[in-house]
Amino acid sequence: MFQSLLRAKQQFVTETNTDKNFEMFVKSFQEFEKNMEAIEEKPERKKLFGRPYRSI
Repeated sequence: MFQSLLRAKQQFVTETNTDKNFEMFVKSFQEFEKNMEAIEEKPERKKLFGRPYRSI
């Protein structure tokens, strides 16, 4: 994953000569990854109000 991002950055910078746009893309991609990880996690017991977690 990291290697593909690094290759994409190098290609983007050589084509456009701007690093700022790519940094904004990386930040938004990292936020997206963090949100996807949060969706995949099981909820905590506090959030369930004592009900057991049932995976569907």
